[in-house]
Amino acid sequence: MAKAFPLDLLSGDGTVVPATAHVSTTPIPGSIWRDFTVRVAWAGGEAVGTGCDAFYALRAARAQLDPVGLLPRCYGACRNFVMSGMGSQMGGGGAGHLVTLGHPAGAATAMTFEAGPDMDVVSVAAQDAFKEAWLTSLGLSPNPARLQTPPHGSLLGWLKSLVRRRG
Repeated sequence: MAKAFPLDLLSGDGTVVPATAHVSTTPIPGSIWRDFTVRVAWAGGEAVGTGCDAFYALRAARAQLDPVGLLPRCYGACRNFVMSGMGSQMGGGGAGHLVTLGHPAGAATAMTFEAGPDMDVVSVAAQDAFKEAWLTSLGLSPNPARLQTPPHGSLLGWLKSLVRRRG
């Protein structure tokens, strides 16, 4: 089932370009997982990305928007927006955490495709750099794997590892 979200794109000169983010899912045969596709469409074109959830699919679409100087005006494109494993796997990437350097993710959450007054929208690279700085500020290793799209089945792998430990 596809969902559509109204979305403004911000250009480098401050122009606001009306757009729509279309989010759809496709079951992965033989699996409990789904692939997500985000298609950002505006009068001048479109950008399409796929991923393991809506947030990572949006990131893939944003990678196509960055070179043409367009930024989606939504929380999913904010510098301090991070996706948790639970948010990705159980919520399909529909909501994430707004984090602050030196503080763990908490109750401050936002919907990926919604907009608000307190946003600092940035490129994918700038968002990744902030996430790395945030992890470091918590004393965690800025492992590059934490910045990449999580694989399908990471929850399943974790559950299997629990069964192996108990057995």
